[in-house]
Formats: sequence, structure tokens, C-alpha cells
Amino acid sequence: MLLNTITTSTMTLERLLDLERQIYDINHGIESCDKCCSELRYTIEVLKALEQLSILYKAAQTKYAFPRTSDRRYEAASETTAGKQAGLPRLEKSPIRFGRFELEEEESDIVGRTVVKQGLSRMHGTIKAIRRHTQSEVEGIRASSSSGIHRKLAQVAEIDTMVEAILSRVWETIAHGRL
Repeated sequence: MLLNTITTSTMTLERLLDLERQIYDINHGIESCDKCCSELRYTIEVLKALEQLSILYKAAQTKYAFPRTSDRRYEAASETTAGKQAGLPRLEKSPIRFGRFELEEEESDIVGRTVVKQGLSRMHGTIKAIRRHTQSEVEGIRASSSSGIHRKLAQVAEIDTMVEAILSRVWETIAHGRL
């Protein structure tokens, strides 16, 4: 349901932050439940949502980045990727308001860059925590003689691949954004 929301909604910075909160709430719920925590399929679903969120952060970075003429090709590629990959909408800039005060464009860009930087930092920490948890699950899987060992090891391999792809996108976005 959450992934459907990501792919069908018009994205703004405010909506992106709301989706981020929902994803992290779901992840926290999974971490808090012993049964859910040991089911790697839930981790895979959270990673799918985080992957989509990383694409949206990349789109936000292009919208709020410092203007640079040398990175026009990167910006065009980022917008194409963010706008068309997996059916995701393009992120739209919307006015940032504090009560009855509306920020000017330059001030909005500063807030946008700060939000993106903090969001990418949170995502990096969450992905690393998921990686640590998965590695501890691997130790438990190898110690058990359960019949589903091959399925779980395949899930771990899928998680590792997803983690690397998301981290790569996060690092690329940070590097290109002068955040």
C-alpha cells in the first residue's frame, strides 16, 4: 500500500517527509516484533520502500541543489531517472511556509537542501542497521538446521544487493549535491 502511495501521488518535499516517517515507523514496528524481525521478507519490503525514497531524495536534490552549469547532464539524467524509474512522479517544488510567512525561493532552496541532507543521513544509518541485522540473521541461519535455509540465504543475498544499490544512490546523490 505504501509503495502504491509513492508511485501515484504528486510529490512535494512535505509529502516526501511524510512518506519517510511512514517507512521508518513501519521499520521500527518490524524491529520491535521478534517474529517480524526474523522474517526477512519484511526487511525486503522495507528496502523496496527505501529504494523508492532514495530515488525521490535524488529528485529533491536536483530541485534544491546549488545552480551549476557544469552539472546540467547530471540534473537531466536525475530528473529522468527520478521521474520515470518505477513509475515515480517527478518531485515538484512547492512554497515553504512557516505559519503565515512564505519563504523566498533562495530560502526555500536552503531548507530543501537541509532536509535532503538530513534525510539521506537518516537513510544511510537505517540501511547500515538493516545490514547489521541481516548479518546477525545469517549467523543464526547457519547455526540452525532448518529446512528453509536455502530460501533464507537467497533472501539475504537479495537484501545485500538492495542495500548496495541504495547506498550507492545515497552516496552519489550526496556527492553531486554539494550537501
